Amino acid sequence: MNSCLYHGTLRHRRLAPKAHHFTYSVFMAWLDLDELDALPSVGVRRNRVAPAAFYDADYPLGTPLKARVL
Repeated sequence: MNSCLYHGTLRHRRLAPKAHHFTYSVFMAWLDLDELDALPSVGVRRNRVAPAAFYDADYPLGTPLKARVL
């Protein structure tokens, strides 16, 4: 399986014109579009309510998402 989850830290620091900085946690998913139907085994649902879900309706236009991003 190629899909995976990433957790990391985002940091920003600026010294001028006024010193400013922040740090916060980030969480990202890398989804292999060929694996969408296999993802329920790891807790990601397709077109169903779940804590982590991927909805085809969020990507309209009648063309499969993979065809539009490649």
